[in-house]
Amino acid sequence: MPLHVRSPRLASTILAAALIAVSCSNGSDADQAIDGADTAAEQTTTTGADETSTDETSTDDGADETAPPTTDAAAETTEPPAPATTAVLPDGPAPEAPTERGAFDVGRTSIAFSDPERSRRISVDIWYPIDPGTEGEQATYDFISSISVPARDALQDAPVSGDGPFPLVIYSHGSGGTSYIASFFTETLASHGYVVAAPNHLGNTALELVIGSADDPEKIAYNRPLDTSLVITELLEGSDGGPLDFDVALGEAIDPERIGVTGHSFGGFTAVANAGGLDTDRGDIEVDERVDAIALMAPFTNAMPAETLEAVSVPVLAITGTEDATTPIATDTTPALEAARSAYNFQIDLEGGGHQSFTDVCRYQEFVPLIPDVPEQFSDVIDAYAEEGCGAELMPIDRAHELTNRFVISFLNAFVAGDDSYRLLLTDEAVADDTDLTLTIR
Repeated sequence: MPLHVRSPRLASTILAAALIAVSCSNGSDADQAIDGADTAAEQTTTTGADETSTDETSTDDGADETAPPTTDAAAETTEPPAPATTAVLPDGPAPEAPTERGAFDVGRTSIAFSDPERSRRISVDIWYPIDPGTEGEQATYDFISSISVPARDALQDAPVSGDGPFPLVIYSHGSGGTSYIASFFTETLASHGYVVAAPNHLGNTALELVIGSADDPEKIAYNRPLDTSLVITELLEGSDGGPLDFDVALGEAIDPERIGVTGHSFGGFTAVANAGGLDTDRGDIEVDERVDAIALMAPFTNAMPAETLEAVSVPVLAITGTEDATTPIATDTTPALEAARSAYNFQIDLEGGGHQSFTDVCRYQEFVPLIPDVPEQFSDVIDAYAEEGCGAELMPIDRAHELTNRFVISFLNAFVAGDDSYRLLLTDEAVADDTDLTLTIR
């Protein structure tokens, strides 16, 4: 049976796309860019469980883009080990929940990796631990050269801490997003002692969406998990003493035995494909055996074949929102976690969370109007599409980010970093008094 891939149109997609369009245009061209963003967002909010495609035909008529059939290889699974519900918990008190910044300060650098086989060059943002008190220049996240949002705390190209090696976590952005779209998470995770690498998925970023060069969904679904595996490979070559183009000496700071993949929306699809494999007409996506665990934020999975979902055997956590109309819990989270054969399987539903509760879109809403010469129309676009994460009826964004960091970092600490005590924060008892969420353990 063919796999139908419908690429989610995220509010962050429209936001960044409109930003670039307005900044690079004037007069009627700028108005057309904003009008186009308005139309796309209307399609997003009215599709419900249906994902809108970056392909023009798909967004017009709602038709699914056909991607390749699945393989029998992905279906070859072994019997699952004992589930988390019966696993013995560690002794001792639970650690402090990682809702705040960790013990390290944070550095950020950027690099690009090439894949000659796919004629593809991937730019990557990387956050990493630096020693407390390190001085340097604050990093910025640039939409284009004239419009930037400052990093929360990260310093640009600061020297990496010598306290490693550190576990490696890949972050995969949503469809039409950017590598830095969830800096609330990537910066915080780095402060807890991780190297965090986020590729910009060529053919599926905001810039390509607005200039009309976005790839078709089938090609996107094929390239994304290969991108994440490529980044792992390139970084691990550096950890083995190979050459890396880093001024901050990241290579030897990475532990090749501790690796996780995280992702938002289509980034969740990407992480699942890394863990479960996927066969496409363009080629097979092999299970990346180096990945120890995956964490999904508002994942897009309803287009994934059962064989892929059932092949997921590493620990998995999914966190999503009850008000998510783009990738609803009922279609994209619960079925995927019910199908996974993981020994540890956690689903966290945030009461009042929206699709953009797991991104920085509300921060853009605050900062962009303060930038000189940003057109008023653009600010209106931000306000309109930030409703997926910042609306008054939704969970306050700071609370959503706090809970995301608390549970995702606890999960990664337990199943990637190897600190078993953090499993104590992923129990019914640990959340018994918290009415903002529902935890399901399978």
